Amino acid sequence: MAAGGIIAAAAAAAHRQAVETANKAWASFAQATQMKHRPGNTSESHPIPPRVEGTLEELKVAFQLALVGGNQGTMFTVPPPNPLAVNIELTHEGLPQKIAKFFGAQDIVLGEHDFDKAFMVKGTDVALVKKLFQPQSCAELVALGVSTFAYRSSETHKAMLVFGVPRVVTEKAELDRLLVLLVALGHVS
Repeated sequence: MAAGGIIAAAAAAAHRQAVETANKAWASFAQATQMKHRPGNTSESHPIPPRVEGTLEELKVAFQLALVGGNQGTMFTVPPPNPLAVNIELTHEGLPQKIAKFFGAQDIVLGEHDFDKAFMVKGTDVALVKKLFQPQSCAELVALGVSTFAYRSSETHKAMLVFGVPRVVTEKAELDRLLVLLVALGHVS
């Protein structure tokens, strides 16, 4: 088997394992929290990622299996009911981001040491970025291992807040914390 075939087979096996892991953990989580679980499958013709959705504090929240930072991970979403008029993107602070900043790329500093060290922050309105990222939210984003984050709001598209963790989150306590964070950020207006 050629190297490409071996890599593809390994990726397919990792995806199957992630789907099985998520299906098992998330079905019991959804039942315990009265949310809806859609089992995933790995069909070659029509694969469906596992997904959990429901309403928490009057917000429609969801999480599902997705590629996060090149890994099988967990992506969380909420459409904010009173969206901020801002677009925000967080990326992990790595060598490419340090080089980009050297050449003038935007990085909004929030004054939260661990957060500022972990993330490069881009946004269309600095004041609204600071309004969204309060100290507790910054600390939770770092503590929970969030690696990707986007907040998009425009007049032509429904606002959406999305963040991802680069692993399949299976522990109820951690899923609860991530959903509390998602709801808190979704309510900022």
